[in-house]
Parts: sequence; C-alpha cells; structure tokens
Amino acid sequence: MGREISIAIVAQDRYSDAIITIRNANQAFNKDLTGTMQKLDELEKTQLHLKSSTKELAKELQEAEKQFKKTGDAADQEAWEKANAKYKNAQRNLSLVSREARTAQREIDNMTGAISKAENRAGTSSAAESTMMKTLSNAGLFKLAGDSVSSLAGVAVSSALGNTIGGAIQSTLSGAATGAAIGSIVPGVGTAIGAGVGALAGGVNAAAGIFSSRDEAFKGAVQDSYNTVKADEENTLTRGITIAGQREQDQIAFSQRLGSDEAAEKYLDKTKAMATKTNYSYDDITGYSKSLLNSYKPDEVFKVLQTLSDASGGLNLDSQGVNMFISGLSRMRTTGKATQEYLNYFSERGLDVYKALSNATGADESKIAGMVTKGDISGNTAAQAIIDYINETFGGLSEKQSTTYNAMVDNLQDLQNEMDAAMGEGFTEERKKGLTAQQDWLSGKDGDKMSDAYSMIGSWKADLENTREKMIRDSMNKAMNEDPEFQKAKSENDRAKMGEILAKAQVDGENEYRKTAGYKLQVDTEKSLVFGIRESMIQDGVYKTYGYDMEQEFTKGFGEKYAQDMSTILSQIYQPENALPKAKTPTLEESEQTRMDGLVGWSQSLFGNKSKSAGKAFGMARVPYNDFPAMLHEGERVLTASEARAQKTAPTIHVTVTGNVIKDEADEDRIAQKIVTKILNAMQITN
Repeated sequence: MGREISIAIVAQDRYSDAIITIRNANQAFNKDLTGTMQKLDELEKTQLHLKSSTKELAKELQEAEKQFKKTGDAADQEAWEKANAKYKNAQRNLSLVSREARTAQREIDNMTGAISKAENRAGTSSAAESTMMKTLSNAGLFKLAGDSVSSLAGVAVSSALGNTIGGAIQSTLSGAATGAAIGSIVPGVGTAIGAGVGALAGGVNAAAGIFSSRDEAFKGAVQDSYNTVKADEENTLTRGITIAGQREQDQIAFSQRLGSDEAAEKYLDKTKAMATKTNYSYDDITGYSKSLLNSYKPDEVFKVLQTLSDASGGLNLDSQGVNMFISGLSRMRTTGKATQEYLNYFSERGLDVYKALSNATGADESKIAGMVTKGDISGNTAAQAIIDYINETFGGLSEKQSTTYNAMVDNLQDLQNEMDAAMGEGFTEERKKGLTAQQDWLSGKDGDKMSDAYSMIGSWKADLENTREKMIRDSMNKAMNEDPEFQKAKSENDRAKMGEILAKAQVDGENEYRKTAGYKLQVDTEKSLVFGIRESMIQDGVYKTYGYDMEQEFTKGFGEKYAQDMSTILSQIYQPENALPKAKTPTLEESEQTRMDGLVGWSQSLFGNKSKSAGKAFGMARVPYNDFPAMLHEGERVLTASEARAQKTAPTIHVTVTGNVIKDEADEDRIAQKIVTKILNAMQITN
C-alpha cells in the first residue's frame, strides 16, 4: 500500500512586488503559450509530411521528364505536365506551412523571452517557476525536448553510419533523450531552464531539418559523382576497346603494306604523334596513307601530310578537300601525267595551280594550260610544284592554326583517344588469355560434355513446346468439330462468336498443358533454381557484400565527419559527470545545464555557428564552473557568488508520495532523500 511521506524544511519566503507582478502576468500568458506550442507541433508534423511528399513528387517529375524527352509522345508530355503541376503545388503548400511554423516559433520565442527577461531582472521564484513549468509540461515540452534531441542525434547518426544502423540507434536515442529532457525539466528547476528547453527544442528541430536537407543533397551528390565516375570508366573502356581493336587491324594491314611488323609499328607511332599536333585525327592519317603510299615513301608521306595541313589552314579545307588534294597528287604521280582534270582538284578548292606550275617551269602563267594539254609537264613535276607552292605560300599555318579553339579541342580529343586506347589495349591483351582459355574449354573434352548437355536441354525444351502446341491444337479442333455453339455460330455467320469460342479453346488447351507432368516439373525446377540462388547468396554473403553494403554506403552523408564529436557530446549529455571537473560531484542543476550546453554546442558545431560562447537568452539558474563563457542580454541581472548565497533561504517544502511504489522503510528513506536532494539543488541550496 502507498504511504504518505511528509518532509518539512523551515524557511522564509520573500516575495517582492516584481515577483507578484510576474506571477499574475503568467496566468494570462499560459493559455496563449500553450495554444501556440500545440499549433507549432501540428505545423511541424505537417511540414515533415509535406517534405516527404514533395521529395517523392520530385522523383516522379524527373522520371516523367525523362520519359517525355525519350519519346516525345503527347501522352508522355501530358503526364509530365501533370507531374510538374503536382510538384509545384506541393512546393507552394510546403512554403506556406513552413512560413506559418516560423511565425509560431517567433511568437513562442517572444513570449518566453519576455517572461524570462522580467524574471532575470526581479530574481527567481519557485511559485512562478512551478506555474510556468506546469504550463510547458502540459504543452508537451518534455516530449518536444526529447523528440528534438533524438531527431537531431538520429539524423547525424544515420548520416555517419547509414540508414539501417542509424535508425536502430535513433530508436534507442529517442527513449534516452526523452528521459534526459524530463530529467532536465524537473519541477522546481526553474523557468530559465524550462523556457530554454522549449527554445532549444525549436532550434534543434530547425537545425535537424537544415542538416537533413544538406545531408540529403550531399548524399545525392556523392551518388551522382560515383555514378558519373563509373559511367566515365565504362565509356572509356568501351571506347578504348573499339580503338584498340581498330589499331590491331591497322597493325596487320600496315605490316602487309610496309613489309614487316616493326616498320608498321614505327609508322603507326608517327601517326599517333602527328594526330596530336595537327588538324588530322589518327584515323584521318591512316586513311590518307592508303592513297599516298602508292606513290610516296613512308617518310615522304608525313612531309606531304604536313604540307597539306598548312594548305588546310590557308584554304580552310575540310577532310573532303584534303582527300581531293591527295587524290590529285597520287594520280599525277602514279600516271606520270598532269591533266586538266587532275589540276582542277586543286584549282576548284582555291589553290592557284597555274602560279605553282609557272614558278616550277619558269613559263608564263598564260602558257601553262597549253603546256598541260600538250603533255609538256609531267605528273611528278606538277605534284612537286604544287607541294613547293603550298610550302612557300602557306608554310607554318598549321602550327598557327593549332592554337585555335577548334584545333585545340580536336588535339585534346586525340590525346584522350590515346588514353582510352591504353585502357583498351590493356584490357584486350589480358582478355585474350581468358578468350584462349574459353576457346580451349569449349573445343576440348569439357566442351563436348557441355555440347551433349546443351543438346539434351534443347530437346527437353522442344518437347515441352511440342506438347503445349499439341494440347492447344486438340482443344481448338474439339471446339470446331464438337462444340454445337461453334457450329451454330458458323451457320449464322457469327464471326465474333466463333472467335470467342476459339480463343477460349486456346486458353483451355494452355491450361491443360499446365496440368501435365512435364510442365509441373519445369515449374518445380525453376522454383528450385530460385531457392538455390537465394540460399547461395545468403550463405556466402554475396548479397550483403555486393547489395546491402553498397546500398548502405549511399545512405551515409557528411555526418560521418562528426561521428567522433557526436559520440563525445552524447556521452556528456547523458553522463554529465564526464564533462565536469573531477574534483567535485556535480549537482543536479550542473548536470542538466551541462546537457543543455552540450546540445547547444553540438548544434552550433554541426550547423555553422562557430561562436564559442553559449547564448543564455533565458538565463541560468547557476554557473556550473569557473570561467564559464556566456552571452548576456540587456536588462539581465548577474549576481556575485556572495549575493547569490545571501538570497538562498529555504522555503517550507511539503512532499507527498502516493501510489504502489513503497515496499518498506528503506524505500521511504531512499525516495524521500532523492526528492529532497533534487528540490534543494533546484532551489540553489548547497549542503
């Protein structure tokens, strides 16, 4: 049975006029404060729901936009427009609710701040504090503080350790943080701490929201970067394999053309070097070489190509124009003739061939055409004259052109191709070993066994398909030949009914097939395969290693940076004796104030407030240790230690414990002593 325990302590109450005024003001203030805090609580719940909904709608909008861009279909465009409208509406709703929540928070801050400052000017009062704390408690302050702390801690833990582990720890922190909050708002601790918890809860919730938003963006950026890197790596390998494969073919072709692998390798190395310094690509040079090597030596080819590169700079030739110049040179050298047709390849693209031939022969330009017609100018002479003229007129322009933006982009791409080719060559050379091994396996005894197995598997699948088709045929034949309704529909030319009957017969045949032993065996085999895959992945840890673990990595954010700081601060919040000097045992108030300071400091460290001084907008019941930094506000009182001691007189305190909690006298003494100690500590009375 519960027993009544009375504890009496003689003291003198000293109520000033200012305290009486505050008490009266509180009575009118309590109702507005309670309603506003309840309103804020509902707004914050709605805000969280809208944030989640907006995030989902953003994903839907992104998918709808991708689908529309992919197809350009009118239906997809309509779906995208609807998704966009839903998303914007959700954004508007979230903005409105967020604005209302901020307004409610400011109202609470203003109301609690006004009362706190009045109390700081007039001193402290147990009666006023009791009324205020009761109001704050009824408004859900205890739960608000606990939920706020656990929310912020949970967000940070999930960011550091991932969603699954973080969620489990957050559930644990929720209970612990609520207990810590209740412990810090014991009736009698004072309005200063109580109001401080209310403001801290709002601040912590806001901080948690900011942290969560930044953390989600950070995690998204991490995953985007990872996907980009992996995609670039895959693209590089794909391009590299293609380039390496083509160059392997070039090596074979040029070996045949130049007479040896060594000569081909040397030629292709020069090709790579020229590609990175001229307006030609590697493929351009190998393509041009096929024609030029018909009449020029390998070393001469590169000189001709350099000359034509200068011509490209002076005449703005594209690849087709260069090809025509090469065709003209090759044909004149291989035929030994300089015809008007060949000369037109150059003159039609801006080159003054008559001037070139005049310079080479010493003849007047007006006579060149007649000399060409008579065959007085050989093909070799004309080709060399054109090369010399280009060198004299446009020599060095390719080097100047290489500094233009477009040329630099082209040359950079050539260098990138070399990098890609290096990866491709490394892959193909190593992959050849595996291809060889696979070929040996498939062409050897094991390959014969595999061939027999594949033959039997194919026969089994064909048998199933044959059985299925036969049962469908039999069902449809039965419908056409034996079903009276089909005969009637046929006689009445009811084609729709005939189609219905045959369709049903097809389904009946399919269902009959599914009753066969062969089909059932096939299904059992597939189930067994799925079971085997599942068991193998579980037992070998494949899923955890390559599925779950990777997924968890993407749920970690920049909170991992603060994991050590968070661990230290949480240990201080829930074990405050570790944060105070070892020379003394902290009182209850010192412990709770340290928890508050730890939470404020933590939120500041996480969200960018680098100030080292703890803000005390709602005052402090007691400075917990020497050299304690604090930010003070205009109008507040700060007492010296002697002044504080002079005000410490003990009021009469009555404590009654009821309920089925007392089992014996030891419980009576233990509970009574604990209550008295907490009350005395809260009232700033030291032993």
